[in-house]
Amino acid sequence: MKIGHLIAVAVVGSAMALFWWPGRQPVALEPSQHRTVMRAVGSISRPTPASENEPPQAPAPTAGGVSLTYRQLFEQARNYWQSANQLLPAARAGEADAQLYLWKTLTYCKDANHFYFEHGGQRLSLTEGLQWATARNLPLSEPQEVYGKCHDFLDHSGSGLGDPSNWLAKATAAGQPIAQAVTASKALMQAYMLRQTQAAGVPLPMPEDPTLRGVAPVSLLRAAVQSLDPEVLFIIGDSSLLLFPESTEANIEGTAWKLVACERGLDCTANGAWVKASCAYDPQCAAPVTSTDFIRRLAGDDWVAVQQRAAEINSRLVAGDWDELGFGPSSQAN
Repeated sequence: MKIGHLIAVAVVGSAMALFWWPGRQPVALEPSQHRTVMRAVGSISRPTPASENEPPQAPAPTAGGVSLTYRQLFEQARNYWQSANQLLPAARAGEADAQLYLWKTLTYCKDANHFYFEHGGQRLSLTEGLQWATARNLPLSEPQEVYGKCHDFLDHSGSGLGDPSNWLAKATAAGQPIAQAVTASKALMQAYMLRQTQAAGVPLPMPEDPTLRGVAPVSLLRAAVQSLDPEVLFIIGDSSLLLFPESTEANIEGTAWKLVACERGLDCTANGAWVKASCAYDPQCAAPVTSTDFIRRLAGDDWVAVQQRAAEINSRLVAGDWDELGFGPSSQAN
């Protein structure tokens, strides 16, 4: 895959905001499409919105530890407005895990609402959002889920939950591994886009994130990878073309890191969040059964090479050979 294509895919995937709604015009649907939309509208039961006067409660630690609790709160939440308010006190108190998952919550809803329910400077109703998705042959399960989880954010302007970028920066500064990996990935992307736009003499397609200035991506990834968190390993795989732009095998490297992440516990079945996101708009994407089915599809003819490289990465992780993994002080990606 060419690195320019990677950038285009990443921008579309992260922002989810590149489809343009030319004014609030009615969408012409076939009768069968209209019936599908109406059934989808009727199937949604809106959660009771949280009261703005209700004091938010932080999640109580469990035997599994605070980190697991915040992760569970994010993964199991059905109303992200409520869970964001639950995370806020702990985030303000300096809990790095709470800061990370507050960033995830706010970012998801900001991007998802903008993609499905904010077009042409106007808000769309549930019916209009489903009509918009149907007219573009997008699966209705996604806007249904977004509406249930995130629609309360549209009803609470000036929510007081803070800037997502600042929460990510705080979690990164506190040494939260996933936050470190995300920040490194974002910094690599921003640096690449700055170089390309400056060379072309054109402005950045989006405002520069000031929290990424001065970030040393490889140093952050070196610290993050030592946690062996599967999500960190997956992010490294996703960033491989930016980390190793001169490598002729960067795609094999990236896929191998993703395979290691799946082998080490990341949900890579049909229920996995990243698999759902990857397959949602791909009619050729068969539902994976095992943790390696989807990775094997990504690898294609390189599957044997990917498996071999994944075995090498695993052995280096066990031995703590961070330099050999590409996170040494001599790396050019810093």
